[in-house]
Amino acid sequence: MIDIKRTVPYSSIKRTVPYSSNLGLRNILIKDFRSLDLRQDRGHVFENFVVSEIFKKIKNNKLLVTPYFYREYGGAEVDLVLEDYKKQYRVFEIKLNQIKKINSVFPHKHKFDIISSVNYFQVINHL
Repeated sequence: MIDIKRTVPYSSIKRTVPYSSNLGLRNILIKDFRSLDLRQDRGHVFENFVVSEIFKKIKNNKLLVTPYFYREYGGAEVDLVLEDYKKQYRVFEIKLNQIKKINSVFPHKHKFDIISSVNYFQVINHL
């Protein structure tokens, strides 16, 4: 069975983003087993991995947060928004390579984190 999770849109744009909790099955479906450094979709694979790990953390620790995807009509987006029961937001931009600075486009007051291959473990552990 393929376990696909979707983040619902926070904005009025009606688009969900699917994430597979099993990257091996994802690779079977798209027939690509090459090393990550040889793949054109390596950024998507990394984003899928990070989001699936965050979903596991939410479920296993019974965190009271709702995950969202946020995108503006102009195309600007953030990869993941977590909203807690107090309407406090944590916003994540997920990039395979470390980036020094990105501006968040999320309109509400929030804590913003850039998750990269260098810091993903620490960020997920401190959710």
